Amino acid sequence: MRFNGFLVFLLLFAFPIAGQQNVAVKVPEGTFEFRLIRVTYSNLYGIRRDTLTGSISNNTGKHWLSASFRIRPYDAAGNEIPAQFGGTISAGELKPGENKPLNEYDLFLKGPSRAASLRLEFITGEYPANYSFVLLEKPTLGWLTGFLAGCSTRTPDSAYVETSEPVYQDSDVRVKFSVGKQEIDFTLENKTDQPITIDWNRMSYVDAFGEAHKLIHSGVKYIDRAQSLSPTTVPPNSKIEDMIFPSDQIYYSEGKYGGWSRHALFPEGPRAEAFLGKQFSVFMPLQIGNKNKDYSFRFKIKEVKM
Repeated sequence: MRFNGFLVFLLLFAFPIAGQQNVAVKVPEGTFEFRLIRVTYSNLYGIRRDTLTGSISNNTGKHWLSASFRIRPYDAAGNEIPAQFGGTISAGELKPGENKPLNEYDLFLKGPSRAASLRLEFITGEYPANYSFVLLEKPTLGWLTGFLAGCSTRTPDSAYVETSEPVYQDSDVRVKFSVGKQEIDFTLENKTDQPITIDWNRMSYVDAFGEAHKLIHSGVKYIDRAQSLSPTTVPPNSKIEDMIFPSDQIYYSEGKYGGWSRHALFPEGPRAEAFLGKQFSVFMPLQIGNKNKDYSFRFKIKEVKM
């Protein structure tokens, strides 16, 4: 998923268009330094076009996967001129300390006024975030469980405790998880002498904001993401390895470089900061022999590093 609408403290610098100018744009992570050059100017049918080029230096200390900036033109009196087309610089990937040439950017302006100065502002961007996930379990102390049961029919999020490893097991199953930004991998071991059936159509993922999502797993074509899924049987005393991912996070893009893709489960920085301490869960209904048993596995985002 792309990062949009991130509110930052913006320090804007105006500069004359003619000639070479050095411009700094400050964000919470540091500063982007621009060297901008006006290369052409034209006026055709009342539409004024300026073409800019130059370079950008990343002095934020972060490895940006993408970064974009808005060019805002002003007339000699300091009034902003509406832009007809263009007005955005997309810097792409920027490593810490990297100085990168910019492409030529066209800025088309409405009205008779020629831009006397420009301002740059940060629009959006993202850099890698590393997450640490832990599996949670309900409290096992009898008095605490009883106390919580007396207060509410639902165990509060704060009452769950961290496990030493992402593994759950009882007399029927052993389930080991590996949570990533893109998907959740798991190994399900059948400890019984009866077959276990996974009903994928009832299985769901509840995200960090409490929204439930239908899931797909390995082998399901993206184009079939909304279709009913066949169950999977785990034979007695055997195990399977699989992965799960929300089906509504899959999308198709048109065009030459389009195709099927999917949004990540968890965003890159700086939006990742909002996920620290959040909980999410996987609901996994199983049929063990002739009995149905519903499991709910709860996880917590313990750490986010950027």
